[in-house]
Amino acid sequence: MEPAGAQSVAAWLQGALNTPCKTVFLYEKAESELFPDPNLVVKGRPESPAGLLRFARASYQLRRSLGDGDTLIAHTHYAIVFAALLGVARRKRARMLAVHHSPEDRYPSVARLGVRAARSLRLIDDEVYCAASIAPPGATVIPNPVPQARTTRAVEPREVDVLIVARHSSEKSLDTAIRALPSMPDRTITFLGGGALTEELQQLASALGVEDRAIFLGRVPNERTRAFMAKARCVVLTSVWEALPMVLLEAVAEDAPLVVSDIPAHKFLEEAGAALAFTTKDPQSLADAIEKARTPEALQAMTRGRQTIKKDFSETATARAWDELIANP
Repeated sequence: MEPAGAQSVAAWLQGALNTPCKTVFLYEKAESELFPDPNLVVKGRPESPAGLLRFARASYQLRRSLGDGDTLIAHTHYAIVFAALLGVARRKRARMLAVHHSPEDRYPSVARLGVRAARSLRLIDDEVYCAASIAPPGATVIPNPVPQARTTRAVEPREVDVLIVARHSSEKSLDTAIRALPSMPDRTITFLGGGALTEELQQLASALGVEDRAIFLGRVPNERTRAFMAKARCVVLTSVWEALPMVLLEAVAEDAPLVVSDIPAHKFLEEAGAALAFTTKDPQSLADAIEKARTPEALQAMTRGRQTIKKDFSETATARAWDELIANP
């Protein structure tokens, strides 16, 4: 599976809940440091008739392992559909919780139809949304937690100026950051992550004459990413949409100044004073916010705001909400 927010929360829940639990992946899509030896239903995507048969047999064994009183937590689209299908087949009754880490209208069309069918057939017992920004009115929201700050520094990355940690995909709008660089002649941006648009972004930096100040380091382990955050003068998220990105919560944990796009998912940070917002897809607005983020007044306000976020989104509060949900069907 992709090393995304759903996987981060699944790994955190496995260690945070009072009730013992284990994480199972349908198949391994990409390696992850969070699950170096993942528990897989099948090893690869079931694309052939033989693969589908192996998947069906493995799913049957998984169904048999579920008993009365068990809780099955499915993280996002296809996992929710798969868990619902297990519910159709099983004789013993296990409770099924669907966890949404992104807006339902962004699910693949087949998964979206499957989730709606499972809901109408009452195969889903409860639904949880990771952020109020993606939840329908009255839905249960349990936000992702601010993780504990890393107390050890196994690596010592160089100090960075502006840091961006994101997949190189269209919804992250990383070109906005590169287009902001000509307005900031004394600033550099370090990009951690990779994706389909890496080469295109590098070509844009070269065309704008800022290739020496747009530094692409590729994907790095989370421990090293967190160390970069702790040394960065500013962490930026330029996305045009998000739910509740773990990268921002990790940046809060590392006491990094934050500049974020003014989308609904980021509003809680701005309202708490923990981040400065800029107009989405506006390079000049981003440049202005980055410059403001290094003023003493802004740094002091963001320090106070981070304390509020750490309290409201603490691991203890989030774990308590999950324990209460599981204990009280």
